[in-house]
Amino acid sequence: MQNPEQISNFIAALSYPLLLLKKEGVSWSIQYQNESMQNLLAHDSQDNKLSEPLKKLITQYQSHASGKSTNTLYHYEIFDNLYNISFEETQDNIFAFFIEVPLQNLFDCLPFHNLHGIYDSLIVVLNPKGEVVETNECFSNLVGMQKSKIEGKDFFENFIPGNRETLTHYLEHVYAHENHQEHFITPLKGVDKNTHRINWNVSKVHWHEETYVIAVGSDISKFTEENTHLKKKLHSIQVGFDYFPFGIAYMNAKGKFTNMNPRFMKMFKLKEDDNLYFDDIKLFQKNIGFKSMQEYIKIIKEMSYKVKHKTKYKSFTIKIDVRLLSGKKNASKLYIIVVQQIKD
Repeated sequence: MQNPEQISNFIAALSYPLLLLKKEGVSWSIQYQNESMQNLLAHDSQDNKLSEPLKKLITQYQSHASGKSTNTLYHYEIFDNLYNISFEETQDNIFAFFIEVPLQNLFDCLPFHNLHGIYDSLIVVLNPKGEVVETNECFSNLVGMQKSKIEGKDFFENFIPGNRETLTHYLEHVYAHENHQEHFITPLKGVDKNTHRINWNVSKVHWHEETYVIAVGSDISKFTEENTHLKKKLHSIQVGFDYFPFGIAYMNAKGKFTNMNPRFMKMFKLKEDDNLYFDDIKLFQKNIGFKSMQEYIKIIKEMSYKVKHKTKYKSFTIKIDVRLLSGKKNASKLYIIVVQQIKD
């Protein structure tokens, strides 16, 4: 059996920081700290008094303890790092045991690692430089790379064909706005150089004093392929404009409607002689916005939106497809807008 001195030496040299606090009236003081904890407290504590970060930690622990003698705070930020901290409390003492959470484990608690086969959503987490810091199995399978090989790579440079400068601008725009969300479609380089079309929803998350972008994507390539025949008809104007089963409108570079078929006008209660622009239709302005759509469509030439719409008597979903046909001059741009009601 080891003697008390051996045990004491083992605890003192343990790589995990340990802290023992003693109650003094209504406050606490440091009773013991091992070598690892001394390194953390070197610039924060003097004369065994609690520094402000430790006072905040104890307050946080006590607010979550709920009378229990044992408790743990997960992913707690202190000493310029992140820790899982376990507490053991007696009448006059608190024992705290610190286990550092590595950066690569920051996102383990986000529930997307086991979604493959259920939702088949692509998940990519980017840092402010546009580098991949985390992804899920669905994304790694689609691009044909191991997760360890993906992490650290520049997302736009390695996986997204397109104008790098414009894409970087979008990323900066997301970081610059609090609670900002984006929705857009991009190509994605897949296995064997296959290109997929991905519908992305992008938002931000704050972890460990850093801000990350989380992009949740779905592969809509198969839907694009299924509509190829319809697109060919639209492009060559083989289908009678007035009798097409969906609402169709043509729009110029400034967002002004130049032609609308009867179904389109009926859907939005418009008149043929209305001098209308894209944002004049409230549904379009609220859920899409001409300026935003115009920026995104520069890269991929077409956008697709699904919008929930409510009337007095019912609610339904409207699918809005926008395709850009452009010549050499900006003024020669033509937008084709196809609108249809779909089943929820």
